[in-house]
Amino acid sequence: MSIKFWEGFRREEFQEKLPEAVSPQRDEPADVMVVEPEKVETVELPQPPPRPRAELPSPSESIDHISQYVDLARDIGFFTPDAMIPAFEHFLKKMDFPVFNLSEVIAYMDDKAMHDNPHKLGWEWKPLREKDRRPKIGFGSASWFGNGFHGSPIPASDYYSESRTPPVEAWPSTVTMFNQSNHTITYDAHVSVYDKLVPMHALKKVALIEREFTGDVAFFVSDYVTSPHIIATPNPRPDPFLMAVIANGRAREGIGRFVLDIWDEPGFGIERMVK
Repeated sequence: MSIKFWEGFRREEFQEKLPEAVSPQRDEPADVMVVEPEKVETVELPQPPPRPRAELPSPSESIDHISQYVDLARDIGFFTPDAMIPAFEHFLKKMDFPVFNLSEVIAYMDDKAMHDNPHKLGWEWKPLREKDRRPKIGFGSASWFGNGFHGSPIPASDYYSESRTPPVEAWPSTVTMFNQSNHTITYDAHVSVYDKLVPMHALKKVALIEREFTGDVAFFVSDYVTSPHIIATPNPRPDPFLMAVIANGRAREGIGRFVLDIWDEPGFGIERMVK
């Protein structure tokens, strides 16, 4: 084959005439396996309930009529919550003492106790003082262990009662079932009073209410439950609420119950409060 033949032979034509097996490789992009990222589902965690709102009460009764009735009832030693409750609402409004929404307080404390109470036994209301005990009323639900002492703890919620015996469903069919696991059961006759520091702004409210409603209003403070209403043990400290209660037959429904204050625990001391 002469040189002239090669000179007249274009490179492109030569490549086209070559067999496929010996044709020069062209730079083409190699096949790339594309791995799709796994789809991650976003799980929205339930949001904790907001801090309860506080508003001034809105009494429905006229203050003049209520005041006249309450004064006369006191003179003859007659107590009726139907008159005392609206009179107390007027007093709170006059003193500019807002009241927290009770349903929101319960939801807030249920959530706090579920996450912060290591005993998982909920929360209750404790009398502020011995004279605040009200044996004729009770509200909320007690804590106990399901299936005697063999089940999961059942948390208390919004609970107060001077009778410390758990509800009927907490008891097994016979008392001897407790002894099979060598449990010694001793029930408190009374709930203990609140024994931690209470800030001065809350105590001032108590003092002002006492002057106006001597003995007619009881005071309670929220606290965690550490054993199923058996014998009290040291417990963690929640942020407490202060509640005023006028005893009546519908207290379990929230009637006559006024949540008046909240404070951080711990977060204050006597020295800081009196400065």
